[in-house]
Amino acid sequence: MGAYILLITVLALLPNDAMPTLTLWDKLNHFAAYTVFVMLIAYCFSKHRTFGFGVLLIFLYSALIEFIQHQVGREASFFDLLANLMGIITGYLLLKIVQLSSLPPILKPPFLSIFKPSKQ
Repeated sequence: MGAYILLITVLALLPNDAMPTLTLWDKLNHFAAYTVFVMLIAYCFSKHRTFGFGVLLIFLYSALIEFIQHQVGREASFFDLLANLMGIITGYLLLKIVQLSSLPPILKPPFLSIFKPSKQ
């Protein structure tokens, strides 16, 4: 998880001229990166009831990155933040769809237990 956060941070803060040339559309890269980020958080938080808090932290992290980009001479973009948010929502919904699907339990990742209501 830490390596993924470091990767996103480094790529987001590289100077514009040092950015690798990517063939994919920029917003699609943001969308995909944050969709994967949510799935990693789900895996890491599988034994905790703090998944929602983790998702909120991902969004706050993405907003912080956009702010820092502006401070280091990169372009901060509301649309990047929006693409990040759409990726976060999509990751959450994909996890929820798989959890609610009729797949046999053996095919469902065990970390989907984050969606089960807590018993009190």
